[in-house]
Amino acid sequence: MIIMKVLIMTNMFYGSAEAVGLMCLKIFCHEDDKLFNELSDSARALGSAFQKVNFCGT
Repeated sequence: MIIMKVLIMTNMFYGSAEAVGLMCLKIFCHEDDKLFNELSDSARALGSAFQKVNFCGT
């Protein structure tokens, strides 16, 4: 049961939080594709971390 919850949370975080991180990064990089590519993993991780903190805090 716990493993299933972790899998569902992982999919949810990528589907929403990581996508939001990437959308924000696209705005912040202002058409600099090289910078976007360099920072995309970090933006996804940050978006996921924010979502996990928000999820655990409720």
